[in-house]
Amino acid sequence: MKILIEKYHYPALTLQGLLPDHYLTFQKQGLASVELVGYYNNFENNETVLILPKIFEEQGKIFSSIAPESFVNEDALTVLKNHDKTKTEIDFVYRFALVFYLSLREFQHRNPDNSITSQENLKNIISNIENTDFSELDLIFSLLRFYQENRELILFKQKMAENQHFKKSNWAKTIRKQTAILQEDAQQHTQTIYLQTSQKEKLQDNENELLAIFFSVLHRFRTAYGFNIHIENLTHLSGGSEPPDKYRHEKSDFDRKALRTLKQIRHQYFQDKFKRLLTLLLAYFEKRSVGSAKTGKEEFLLCQFYNLVFEDMIDNLLSDTNVAKGLKEQGDGKIVDHIFEYGSLFEPDSIFYIGDSKYYKDTTPYSKNSIFKQHTYAKNVIQYNINLFNEGRQQANLHLRYRDNLTEGYNITPNFFIQGYIDHQNLTSAADNFQFDAEQGAKLSYHFENRIFDRDTLLVLNFKVNFIFVLQTYIEKDKHRSQFFSQKAKEIIKNYVWEYLQTKYDFYLVEPKTEIKTFVNQHFRLLNGKMYRTSEMENSLIVGLEKAQAEQNAEVLQLLENKQRI
Repeated sequence: MKILIEKYHYPALTLQGLLPDHYLTFQKQGLASVELVGYYNNFENNETVLILPKIFEEQGKIFSSIAPESFVNEDALTVLKNHDKTKTEIDFVYRFALVFYLSLREFQHRNPDNSITSQENLKNIISNIENTDFSELDLIFSLLRFYQENRELILFKQKMAENQHFKKSNWAKTIRKQTAILQEDAQQHTQTIYLQTSQKEKLQDNENELLAIFFSVLHRFRTAYGFNIHIENLTHLSGGSEPPDKYRHEKSDFDRKALRTLKQIRHQYFQDKFKRLLTLLLAYFEKRSVGSAKTGKEEFLLCQFYNLVFEDMIDNLLSDTNVAKGLKEQGDGKIVDHIFEYGSLFEPDSIFYIGDSKYYKDTTPYSKNSIFKQHTYAKNVIQYNINLFNEGRQQANLHLRYRDNLTEGYNITPNFFIQGYIDHQNLTSAADNFQFDAEQGAKLSYHFENRIFDRDTLLVLNFKVNFIFVLQTYIEKDKHRSQFFSQKAKEIIKNYVWEYLQTKYDFYLVEPKTEIKTFVNQHFRLLNGKMYRTSEMENSLIVGLEKAQAEQNAEVLQLLENKQRI
């Protein structure tokens, strides 16, 4: 397997030996790059190429210490061993290759409109692998998983085969070949005794034959692909610790012989689990022997805009699935990356949280365009909900609150960026490591200063999450881990928004001595944009004052007789 990095510049001639020209972007000075990520397999030269997202490159190295060019010139397993990578690290690289590929397949399944069977340039996923087809990587993954799930059964079958390998004595051969001992018993009867008998070998065991082929395939995965697989003793199959000679994968006709044997035994009796194994092995060897009638001499699953795949991964973790279409697909044509309803900063109300995702770190802080775009998303969401209220079509959830009519204050709408990252010094870590990105920080924008409850006062915070975790949870069928993360991440976002605002503002719970409407009307000009009420407040309100505006706040604080900090 060869490994490439998205958008990295390689010598053009080197890439042309791996990929067709139409996948390459030619640069100056004889260089070329691949503006795609994904999987490409050429059956003619038996070369698998994996193109990883550029997030894997850090300061010109991948896997913490290896130049990307190394993986073009040599097989990945050789490169990793030459750079003293441990078995755990090597196993991770190959397991990740499968997880990464399966994430693209998952995106293809979740977004069928983006899946095509021809090489068009207008869609995100370019593939000649149908949703219902299996690629070679699919089959490798399935065979490895079968071994993991049925290891005890396979070990039991091995021991049974060892015990039953010789079944009956061959007496004609014993009499002809062995020396007999004549012995008289107490009654002077002569007995013929053979100290060793020749035995009939058991007729061919189809399960034994199936396991021999299966272990040969596992041996290939271990030696050729680098997977860290512990294979049990194969003595009863081959007389040694290696696969039987006729099923040695180094032999040029290994695939042909294995496929022929599997076809011969496929109609014999097998228990259900071994039927499944037989089906997987048949599909694997048919794929290797002739490629596929549909894919021909190559198969590929390539993605042009990997940011869309990462967005779908984060959507799968965070976004609400039942959000109104007008919130996700906004009236001005903009599409929000991520949106979910969660607890407002002021209980018991809720609010929509709005997010934008990037799978890699920019070399500069997020551009002004990204921030303005995020502000536009928030303003559209606010207006959408205000329109519902104005038109008498308020949401059934009365606690989803954007504006208080009396104070004309707007609830704070949390807005955030979420970025993928990789711990290059600890590649094998699959913990989510979701956290506030202190380097990128937070950005507060406003139309009027010292008006935290104004609809034009908007805050954007930055968070980051382990890219490896995002990939693995995306392909998992058991959603327990992703659901746990979702709840955890939402609470972290909410808490950091509140913690940041408290560094900029002082918030007070105020209970005026006069009637609440009278108080608001009398001091509206002074408190405009500084006051807000939750849905359950009747005779109280919240006042937020910017700490940097001490002189302006002095007059306000004189009004707030019954107040307490929150």
